Amino acid sequence: MNSDDLDELKSNPQVLRIYGQYVRGLKKEGNLYSGLCPLHADSHPSFKVYPDMRWTCFSGADCGSGNIFQLIEHVDKISFQEAVEKVKKEIGQPDSWKKDKERVESVFKSVSEKKVYKTIPLSRVASLETALANSPEALHYLDSRGITLETAQQLRLGFVQNLGTLAGEEGKDIADKGWLAFNYLDGDLVRLIKYRSLVRKRPGGFARQFGMETVLYGIEDIDPFESVYLVSGEFDRAVLKQAGFRAVSLASDTHKPTPEQKDQLMSASMVILTGDTDSVGSQTMDRLWKEFGSRSYKLVWPEGMKDANQTFLESCGRDLEKFKSLVDELTSKAKSQPMPSVYSLQETMRSGDDAVLSDHPDRMRAPWPDVDTMVNIMPGDVVGINATNSGMGKSTFVLQWTLYNARKYGRSFVNFQAEMRPAEIATMVTAHVLRKDRNFLTGSDKKQAANELEGVEYYVGFDPVLSDINAVLDLLEAAIKRLSPYGVVLDHFHHLTTGMNNETQVQTAAMTRIKQIAETYKVVFFNVGQPRKATQQTKGKQIHLTDAKGSGAWADASNSVVTIHRELNKADDPTMTKGVYEDKTLVKLLKGRSMGTGNSACYLTSFGEFASFEQIDTNHEEEETE
Repeated sequence: MNSDDLDELKSNPQVLRIYGQYVRGLKKEGNLYSGLCPLHADSHPSFKVYPDMRWTCFSGADCGSGNIFQLIEHVDKISFQEAVEKVKKEIGQPDSWKKDKERVESVFKSVSEKKVYKTIPLSRVASLETALANSPEALHYLDSRGITLETAQQLRLGFVQNLGTLAGEEGKDIADKGWLAFNYLDGDLVRLIKYRSLVRKRPGGFARQFGMETVLYGIEDIDPFESVYLVSGEFDRAVLKQAGFRAVSLASDTHKPTPEQKDQLMSASMVILTGDTDSVGSQTMDRLWKEFGSRSYKLVWPEGMKDANQTFLESCGRDLEKFKSLVDELTSKAKSQPMPSVYSLQETMRSGDDAVLSDHPDRMRAPWPDVDTMVNIMPGDVVGINATNSGMGKSTFVLQWTLYNARKYGRSFVNFQAEMRPAEIATMVTAHVLRKDRNFLTGSDKKQAANELEGVEYYVGFDPVLSDINAVLDLLEAAIKRLSPYGVVLDHFHHLTTGMNNETQVQTAAMTRIKQIAETYKVVFFNVGQPRKATQQTKGKQIHLTDAKGSGAWADASNSVVTIHRELNKADDPTMTKGVYEDKTLVKLLKGRSMGTGNSACYLTSFGEFASFEQIDTNHEEEETE
């Protein structure tokens, strides 16, 4: 192993499990771990393990300090290389999670400012806990879910009789009927308070404290020595906790963990994905399984059981030991299938989604009505974007399309630019958001645009060192695992594949991989391309599927191909606008495997100074899709 791999291995958080085999009584104290030193007769915990996985003995017995390799060398009386091999065998090859984190964060930067959220000292919710213990209605409700008061107290659950305006419009008729309070803790701070009505689930049966962040419920249960079960509901966490398991819950079955929250989960010895078995829950856990990769497994509840709580109540008849045995059995079964994307036919059918595509909530939407109805674009699709010539606005077109989805629908995007630097993208985004001429923007304008985009998850990457398509796709795959985007933009494909040896084979292989990435991680993959160099006969004319530069695989492997075309400005035209091309822009669908309900062509107007396109009402004949 090279020095980088050794550094990665010895600093891997999983090394704590090995320390636990050598250090008696090792337990967490603040941000350190402390136990009895194995290098001398220790009666008082003097052995400390630091967050970087180095250790020091403070006993004064001259044990010194070092890393996990050196400790194993001394205790087992073996060579350094043998110690390295022992660590490798115990935890596997160096975990790529940390390495990918550093790569992604060094390249991709958010276009928005990080949002600041409110927190509450834990001491301020003590009265809610007391109220729970004194509420017969709340205790009766907990009992109906199989949760004891002892478990509720361990989880710091609370009770509020009247939620007031927090209940919202849908819950105003039950605002004074009693609510459970779930306190999402982080040390001595409450990061989120969620409320659950004792009266009904929907409509209006859920509420939350304003201004607080969506975080994981139960991060205090994450331990590097043990597995953690990730569920989709507070009661699921409660019943697993009651049975003696460490469990963490998503705030909802649609909660997408942030990179930092993923880091918290991946610090556990193993992550058992134990979500709901309905369509949404299965999709959420499947996505996380693919993103987490190693040390994660997916547990599926018995047929007819939606989640942990229902399984405990109905399948196990509230028998805690029976439930514990069943979870152990299902965990063993999950570990026997360490490969995502392999499912039984029955499971696939049970979690199927029968929503109409045009109305599907996951469909990629467009800011222009006529483009929106051209084609149904879904997660897992590859969308090819091309233009007759360079300079017609492909990058602006894709940026506006994806940014619209990020702002309006809360979807996150990763945009890798092969040519444009982050400063150029920032200028385009600012001009578009503020509707201000890009040629006259100031630093304060960019700050204002960033503030308006607060909370929008849109990451732009640029690395001039990466000129190889495979290296870029490696980076994008790492970014997908870390950032969980709805969509990915590669701008542009041919810049990274043209001029290489065996160009056709390289492009074909790259498109095969892009297709696999889109389908595996269920992302919409926007793949911006370039046309072939125009001949005298084709110059200025609309392009066809076969006009994409290089290999035909760019179009063949795409689910949809959308092109834009603008006519050249006439030199003697007295109304000539700024720029080489006319503002009037033809948008045309050349390929669509799932056609929409509208026409296959429409016109937009390009406002280059504002980095925007707008739809115009111009009569046109429907263009036939090839």
